[in-house]
Amino acid sequence: MSESTVLRVLSLESVTAEGEVICVVRCIEGTATLGMEFANRTTSLLTLTRIEWYGREVERLDTVHHGRITLSGPGAGAIRPQDTLTAAEPNRNI
Repeated sequence: MSESTVLRVLSLESVTAEGEVICVVRCIEGTATLGMEFANRTTSLLTLTRIEWYGREVERLDTVHHGRITLSGPGAGAIRPQDTLTAAEPNRNI
């Protein structure tokens, strides 16, 4: 059972020099959970470190829901609104 997880970036709230991006996303496929790694065509892997849903910190974001998330990694500054982020396969080498 291999379900992919896809997030659409709706807006950016902040990008830090430490390699973190906080953005609002919509989960358009699958379920995003803390610790998952995501990438788009221009970034290296980004780790999902925080999910907020209706002002509460949660451990997962299900399909069709919107949430505020924090991603960390060296490609954080390359994320843009309307980007599509796809969960990396566990053994994926970039």
